[in-house]
Amino acid sequence: MLSTGLDRTQYLLAKLIVLVGFTIFIAVAGLVTGCLSALVVSAFSPTTITPEPVEGSVLWMSMAMLVRTIGMLCLPVVLAFTVTVLSRSQTLGLSITLGYFIFDILVSSVSAFMGNAGEIVRTLLIGSSSTTIMQLNRWGQPMTLTESWSTVAPNVLVLTTYVVVLLFGCWYVFTHRDITSGTSS
Repeated sequence: MLSTGLDRTQYLLAKLIVLVGFTIFIAVAGLVTGCLSALVVSAFSPTTITPEPVEGSVLWMSMAMLVRTIGMLCLPVVLAFTVTVLSRSQTLGLSITLGYFIFDILVSSVSAFMGNAGEIVRTLLIGSSSTTIMQLNRWGQPMTLTESWSTVAPNVLVLTTYVVVLLFGCWYVFTHRDITSGTSS
């Protein structure tokens, strides 16, 4: 039990909820900013743009894009959160997260020359799996649910495994750590 009256799991969960909530806020703020910018551009555009209500499949596609974007933004947040909790250093958490994604890009580039083995390596990387999922955020010819799921299912499985393992490790270490000395009990 911490001096706040919360047990360690509740404390850790509260921190994570705030971070994920802020991530959602940033994504929604970006969407609103984009919509307002579109209104301003269309108001001053020399060509006539007739506004139409957003409904039906466009609304669902937009919401699916927003959910995918939030999900992919939460991955680096979870990685930084885990490293920060494990190391007790925000600087180290941010540095390792940024370093990982630079490493991810390098390994992904090299794995392109490795054939089938390289494709397996790419699927196991957070950045490559995230990119595959984010490629569904496009307008035009929408993919059917079966096509999109068969494309992203391995990537969703990999990313979900990363999140579960990272959060479990974070929770385990945090709940078993001696707060005063920094050692595990």
